[in-house]
Amino acid sequence: MEAIRQDKLGYILTVFRTEGIHPEIQLSNPLEYLITTIVSKRVHFGIRNIAFKRLINYSNNYETLAITDSDIIANWIQPTKFAFNKASIIKSLLTWTHQSFRNYSLDGIDSWSDEKILISLSKIKGMNLKTISRMMCFSLGRDIFPMDTCVHRVFSRIGVSGKKSTPEQLFSSINSVMPYWKSHFLYRNVLKFGQKFCRARKPDCGECTLREICDFNLLKNDWASL
Repeated sequence: MEAIRQDKLGYILTVFRTEGIHPEIQLSNPLEYLITTIVSKRVHFGIRNIAFKRLINYSNNYETLAITDSDIIANWIQPTKFAFNKASIIKSLLTWTHQSFRNYSLDGIDSWSDEKILISLSKIKGMNLKTISRMMCFSLGRDIFPMDTCVHRVFSRIGVSGKKSTPEQLFSSINSVMPYWKSHFLYRNVLKFGQKFCRARKPDCGECTLREICDFNLLKNDWASL
């Protein structure tokens, strides 16, 4: 399991408590959340919302959507990138949903354990850890810290985790040490922080509120050879 610098994790939580946001948890329909997340991959939120509305308007319901050809669905969700691939994932998800719950709803999934949800949804071709873990956190209200490229980038740069850790390794490790019911709060703040300061290109280290403990900024440990 990937080693986590719990001292740095605690420091980050302390900074965000005073300088971060304090978002409320607003649960949403889990199936709708999964589909919108699939559609939103690598597109702006505005395009995502338009694409999802078109998807529902054209198909009327999930039952119809499940039997619609992938190329037709892909046309409905244009101009999103990788439209055909996303359409295929949506159809696979709907098929799995009907097989698991005998209808096109995930209403019964809230009785499943975290492990069962992760393992079961991961078997669907195209479903990734980011999509599943975000649904668990935002739709089901689980105390799960989601994982995506932004979080992985921020934590590896600061030195909470190693530079060579994979998102899957970090997900397992960070959730094993996450303080009770801090997952949603920390995730939302890390996302905002990553978008404002710790960007993939041209990070704003000079204005960063975590620069004093950041390995990337201090050229320490995994980042010493930069």
